[in-house]
Amino acid sequence: MTPRILYVDDEADLRQLVQSQLSLEGFHIDVASDGPAALAMMSSSPYDLILLDLHMPSMGGAEVVEELRRRKLHPTVIILTGESEEEAIACSHSLGAAAYLTKPFKFRDLLASVRRALNQ
Repeated sequence: MTPRILYVDDEADLRQLVQSQLSLEGFHIDVASDGPAALAMMSSSPYDLILLDLHMPSMGGAEVVEELRRRKLHPTVIILTGESEEEAIACSHSLGAAAYLTKPFKFRDLLASVRRALNQ
């Protein structure tokens, strides 16, 4: 069965690019523009992996992870952030993320992180 991925990011162009590239790699990927939309999608359908931007309007990535924990949902998470590497490492560890990537990232690095997180 094809793993289901949810990519949550407020940057529309990046969402579209990542969605199209991961789709070409054979993944089923849905997108959400913010935390509330992502949580609504996750409540109706389980995902194997969440690609999650840390800084978004209305609800950031850390708040999304906290809400998932409150709901007793524990999908694998990869953090995507424009923060410095040190900040990304600290935040990713505190959130229990499988990996982090700093923006801008190379697609091959994202793909490798996705495959590692999904054990592919």
